Amino acid sequence: MPLTQSPQMTMPLAEQYLVGDEPASASILSRATEKCFKKRESSAIKKLTRKLHEMRQKCKMQSKKIRFAKKLTLSKSFLTTIEKLPDAAQIFIKLQLKGTKKPRGRRYTRNEKIMALSIYKQSPKAYNLLKKMFILPSKRCLQKILSSFQMKPGINAEILENLKKQVQHMTAEKRLVNLLFDEVSLAPGMVYNDFLNEIIGFPDDGSKKAKDIADRALVFMIKGIKSKTKQPILFIFTKSGIKKQELKDLLIETIKSVNSTGLKVVSAICDQCPTNVAVIRELREETQKKYAVEGKPTQTTFFEVDNTKVFPLFDTPHLLKGVRNNLLNKDAKFMLNGQERWAKWEHLKMLLAIDVGDDEIRLVNKLTESLINKEKLKKMKVKLAAQVFSQRVSSALRFSGKHGILPAECEGTADFLLIFDKLFDSFNGHSYQDDSKMYKSCVKKNSPHFQLWDDLLPTLESIRFKSISKKNGIDQIKYEMIPSIKNWILNIKTFKEMCQL
Repeated sequence: MPLTQSPQMTMPLAEQYLVGDEPASASILSRATEKCFKKRESSAIKKLTRKLHEMRQKCKMQSKKIRFAKKLTLSKSFLTTIEKLPDAAQIFIKLQLKGTKKPRGRRYTRNEKIMALSIYKQSPKAYNLLKKMFILPSKRCLQKILSSFQMKPGINAEILENLKKQVQHMTAEKRLVNLLFDEVSLAPGMVYNDFLNEIIGFPDDGSKKAKDIADRALVFMIKGIKSKTKQPILFIFTKSGIKKQELKDLLIETIKSVNSTGLKVVSAICDQCPTNVAVIRELREETQKKYAVEGKPTQTTFFEVDNTKVFPLFDTPHLLKGVRNNLLNKDAKFMLNGQERWAKWEHLKMLLAIDVGDDEIRLVNKLTESLINKEKLKKMKVKLAAQVFSQRVSSALRFSGKHGILPAECEGTADFLLIFDKLFDSFNGHSYQDDSKMYKSCVKKNSPHFQLWDDLLPTLESIRFKSISKKNGIDQIKYEMIPSIKNWILNIKTFKEMCQL
């Protein structure tokens, strides 16, 4: 008799898994997952525990440093050492001691804000970097202190009062300053200044306003001759430029105001704007008439303000740009060593055309289309003019002319470029130490500048630019001395007379 099978034995295996407890593989998977989670959890706890320990150690070290810093600031030796440092260094060190306070709880003194503001005005990018490394006021804090200054057109009385205080600690040499003035173009428009409660944008000289909209600003600034003093004195807004008589009165008033602080204005420097040239000429003529009445020599280059001699000089970079801009369209003839020479812009184009170079090796690698091509040339950049009127370009032209690569006439252009390269260097010195270029240093007694100027004066006086104009259909050729050359000559004579005092 066959054995009877139980219902469980006759069920399929899959049904047994579905009806009974959960499958064995699922239970194994859940246990493995739980074990993995516990392992990760314990690993994360260990990492956080280790990090917490490290943070506690750093906190302890920081607390020790703070306690040490507090003790150091109270020690007599530290305070006496700080007092020996310059004022700016003292302010900066004391500023760093505020690191114990939270940023929102820090309060800065006026001197600390002014020091930070001077750094920010030199370079905003550098200030951002320093602020990450050191404790410095925020930009918003600096903007607030700037908005507290009332800067209005005209001579600023507060600036003059501060100058009087600073001058008391200056030596006689450091009180000598140059007065610079220049006019810049502005985009016409009006802005409401809520701090001053007035609308800015009208022509304004500090005493009266006009109804037009200003499109220019005139700024006067002093710069120390043997010191680092640099301070704007006044600014005004004008419409279509300042008039001659107004500029003359403003110049005289500014010189008197600066001299009243204890500083001494030695020279007045400006560009070749026709108004500037006319004012300088008129002031010189008035002084010469005064000297003629008094029986003194009238061949002078200076003018007097309250019996104080002021030597007018024209900005050297503008003079160099003026010569370059005229040479673009006009050929120049001049006498050198008794021979007539010609300088032509066409010769520079020839040099650029042949100086292609192999493997980027060229005679003059800085000579490019942007310096020679009239359409691509940026006429306002002094750097571009100085790169053309350079010793290297002159040498390349001379070499090409001597060896028949270019016409021999190119040597005249080479001489012309070298003349103005030396002349520009002689007026552009920044140091009394000897430079790699002989004339690129400050003028001293018995320096080679005087011999250079004596040698170049006859050549400069002989320079004439060729201009062609049509009259009744006939070409008329004229040879004229341009204003830039006249002012180069005047600068040389002024410097020589100024150095004799």
